Amino acid sequence: MSGYNRGTHSTTNHRWILARILGITGWLAAGSGHHDWRNHLPAPAGKKAWTDRPAAACRNDMLPCYAMMVLNDIYTRSEINPRRRFQQFNMRSIFPAFVLLLGVNTMLWPADRPNIIFIEVDDLCYSHASPWGSKTAVTPTLDRLAREGFVFDQAMCQGMMCGPSRNCLMSGKYPHQLGLYQNGDLKKLPKETWTLPKALQKSGYETAWIGKSHLKPFFAKKKDGDTFKPFFGFDHALHTLGRTLVGGDDEGGKEDGPNPYMEHLEKSGRLAQYEADAEAKRNSTLPENDYLDGWFTKNAEDYIAQYASDKPLFLWVNYSVPHGPYDVADSYHAPFANAAMPGVSKPLNFVHPDSLIQRTKTIRSEKYAIDAQRGFHANIHFMDTQVKRLLESLESKGLLENSWIIFFSDQGVMEGAHGLVHKHTLFRQITQPSLIVRAPQGAGGGKRISQPVELMDLLPTFLEIGGATNEQAPSGISLTPLFRGKPISRPYVFGEIEDWIVVSDGRHRLIESTKGEKPLLFDDTVDPENLNDIADKHPSIVKGHQSAIQQWFKETGPRLPANSM
Repeated sequence: MSGYNRGTHSTTNHRWILARILGITGWLAAGSGHHDWRNHLPAPAGKKAWTDRPAAACRNDMLPCYAMMVLNDIYTRSEINPRRRFQQFNMRSIFPAFVLLLGVNTMLWPADRPNIIFIEVDDLCYSHASPWGSKTAVTPTLDRLAREGFVFDQAMCQGMMCGPSRNCLMSGKYPHQLGLYQNGDLKKLPKETWTLPKALQKSGYETAWIGKSHLKPFFAKKKDGDTFKPFFGFDHALHTLGRTLVGGDDEGGKEDGPNPYMEHLEKSGRLAQYEADAEAKRNSTLPENDYLDGWFTKNAEDYIAQYASDKPLFLWVNYSVPHGPYDVADSYHAPFANAAMPGVSKPLNFVHPDSLIQRTKTIRSEKYAIDAQRGFHANIHFMDTQVKRLLESLESKGLLENSWIIFFSDQGVMEGAHGLVHKHTLFRQITQPSLIVRAPQGAGGGKRISQPVELMDLLPTFLEIGGATNEQAPSGISLTPLFRGKPISRPYVFGEIEDWIVVSDGRHRLIESTKGEKPLLFDDTVDPENLNDIADKHPSIVKGHQSAIQQWFKETGPRLPANSM
């Protein structure tokens, strides 16, 4: 229009903007009896209609949509001459929308202290899960977490068996700081050990552990009984052995004291059925909630359902699957009965040093490997359904909306790779945990993170996110900048067994002997199975990685022998 009245239009437009801002009260009160803006906003792609979702669950998703509507309406409703539109589209007009867009940040950093949910599984090799490219795995729940979270492609666990990985993560100590390189190396953690749940408990969190243990709490005398809760800092704990037969644990040794899972089987009248399945080496015929990991899930569901504390929740659920035996119910095996499997791989240009694979076993045959891999996939399928149940229970209770979900495995397993079975070696199949972090509201959006990280980095990360400002983890670097799209300063990550160290920069992996044996070097980007040793071709990379190991020991040493504690 030729006769534009600046003052009149400005007043009209700003009144309209004010009306839009006041409309936010409708958003804040969505579903509470006031005008419900859920009826007027288009839902984001892949989401249910707003009115089909709880009001509280809509708010963070509404913010960016509402903000963009404000921007769009300001622009399209303007009577400004198109040639002058940009000049008049100033900060006074767009400020309300920017205020709204700032609210998107609350998806990652909500005002209330968030719940922190660790879901740890046993032996899940990253390459056998669909978020990392498996075409045979049936893991729709992991796929959902991967779509909504941050997926880590270069993570490193620190210990290569259940006991070392779990005790190190709990305490923030590397294996060499505890003399803990395999199950059985540690009788008990030192009395003054720092632990993550204890730190969060001191900072106002309700803390709970449900599932497999393999942890070694300090005790002064055997008659002290179960010191698990007070030593580690749990308000609630249900812990038991892992993939167990009656009277012992899964990888050597006995555990004193009662086993609540076996007590459950006795009380429910299922013990004889359990023993018969184990004796016959057949798939479980137990009801799902009586199978060990289903029982873990049922206990977690019950705990979440009755949770009534005003405190934020730190819950650590530990599953034994997909660790063998591969004996989940027949229905979980069915999808893989005739499925193609990876089979056996072999190194191309080197022979395994004996000390690097001393705890592994040579695969019996290609058929044995394929049968085992099908069983492994069945256990993974079952594991995925249990994680789904856990997420659904959090959602039903209204806890999921403000929860960080951290899914990870303690380490991987070979299962035919390199012609080997078992673990406790330093190839990528073992050292890369299956790590996904889902922020509240799924704000990660499926972002892939190639920065090398350690499982140990979860400790300072969730102290920060949990607001535990007076606590400091013994090891690790906070990952929170990565969640904001910013870098962190971590050029190398480390793991170890008795006589060998692994160090990676996110591309090159050096496996270095502590006793002078020839090192191995792999390029994980082109050789993810670590079958082609390139150490002789890249001496400068070998030297640089060796220097990184020396510096690591300067900062974290000395390197204790096994069974030091």
